[in-house]
Amino acid sequence: MRARLARPGPPPHYYSSSERRQGRITDRTAMATWGQPSSSPPTYEQILNRHGLKRREMQRRCSGDELFPIAREMIRWRSIDLGLQKGIINSIENDPTTGEEEKQIKLLERWRESYGHDATYDRLAYSFCSSNRVDLADVVCEMRKKGCQVPLPASDMSELWEETETETEGNVQPFVKPEEATTTDEGAVDDRGIPPGQAESIGAGQRSRPRTVSEKGQNPEEKQIGFDQSGWQEQSDGRKSTPIFASSFPSVKQKSPQTKPPKHALAESPKALEMTCEALKSSLTHIDKLREERETMATNNEKKVRELLDRNNKAARLMAEKDRQIQALGGEANDMQKRLRAEQKESRKVKGGLAERDKKISELQDDIQQRDKELEQVKDNQQKLTEVRSSFCKPGENWRMKRG
Repeated sequence: MRARLARPGPPPHYYSSSERRQGRITDRTAMATWGQPSSSPPTYEQILNRHGLKRREMQRRCSGDELFPIAREMIRWRSIDLGLQKGIINSIENDPTTGEEEKQIKLLERWRESYGHDATYDRLAYSFCSSNRVDLADVVCEMRKKGCQVPLPASDMSELWEETETETEGNVQPFVKPEEATTTDEGAVDDRGIPPGQAESIGAGQRSRPRTVSEKGQNPEEKQIGFDQSGWQEQSDGRKSTPIFASSFPSVKQKSPQTKPPKHALAESPKALEMTCEALKSSLTHIDKLREERETMATNNEKKVRELLDRNNKAARLMAEKDRQIQALGGEANDMQKRLRAEQKESRKVKGGLAERDKKISELQDDIQQRDKELEQVKDNQQKLTEVRSSFCKPGENWRMKRG
C-alpha cells in the first residue's frame, strides 16, 4: 500500500495532452487528484484532517485579495457548483471581452457578493469538494492554514469589533490600546479627564476604566479584578461588567480626552477698555438699525399680506357670484329641457294620429278603386246583354217591341 502511494504522479492518460501542453494542469493539481479512486473521493472532513484544520477555523470570510490565487487554479470552472444562478454563470461565460482567467476571478467575486458575510472558506471548500474538485479544496485549505499563522489585519479586526457590538447590545465599556494607555504621573488624566487616583473613588455605580500594567497592584487594599469562566469582568464591588476587548481589537480608535476651554482674561489698559466700549456702542447702534429695518420689513410684509387677503376675498366673492349665475342658468336650462321633452311627446302623439288617418284614407281609397272596378264590370255586362238581345231581333226591330 505504501509503495502504491509513493508513486511520483498520475499516468499520462489521466489528463489530456492538450491540457498539459497549454500548462493548465500543474504538478500540484495532478498530485492532489492522483491516488483517489473515482468512485469514492475523499470527504470534506478527511481533507480538513489532512491539512490539520477544523471547521471553526474555516469560518472566516474570504477577502478579495485572497480569491485571486484560488481563481487562477480554477481549471474547468464550468463544472463547479458554487450555488450561483444560471443567468450569472451564462453572463460570465458569454462575455467576449474577458479572458479565461478573468472569468474565473469574476466568478469568485460574484460568489463573494451574493453570499456576503457567509462567503467563508468553509463554504468555498465544501462546494469544491461536493463538485469533486479536491485540488481546489486543498488550495483553499492551504491558504487558510497560512492565514491562521499570520495575525489579522486592522480592517478585519474592526469588522470583528462591529460584529461583537451587534451581538452584545447595551452599554459596552470602551477599551484602550496597551500602547496608548496613560501613565500615573502628576497632572496626568485618563480618557475621561479624571486623575488616576480619583477614578475609583467617583462612585460605586460607575464602571472602572481599563488600567495599564503599571497601574495594577498600586492599591494593595483593592480587590484584584479578573475574568470568570463566562468571560465577564468582575469589579471590586463584586459586580460584573462587559468584557474589555483591549488586547483583541487594537485597531479601534480611543476617544479623545475632553479639554476645557481657557478662561478669557480682562484687559488691563484703559485704552483697550475704551476701544471695547466703542465697539460695543457701534454694535448696539448697528443692532438698533437692524431692528428698525426688521420692523419696517415686518410692517411692509403685513401690508402686503393684507392686500393679498383683500384681493383673495374679492376674487372669492366674484367666484361665488359667478357660481350663482351658473346655477341659475343651469336651472333655466333644465326647465327648457323639460319643455322640449313635453313638446316632443306631444309631437309624437300627433304623428301617431296622423299615421292612423293616413292608414284610414289609404283603406278608403282602396275601397273606392274596387267599387270603380265593379261598376266597369257591370257596364260591360250590360253591353253584352244588349248585344245578345239585338242578335235575336230582325234588322230594324227592337227587342222591346218584339217582346210587346
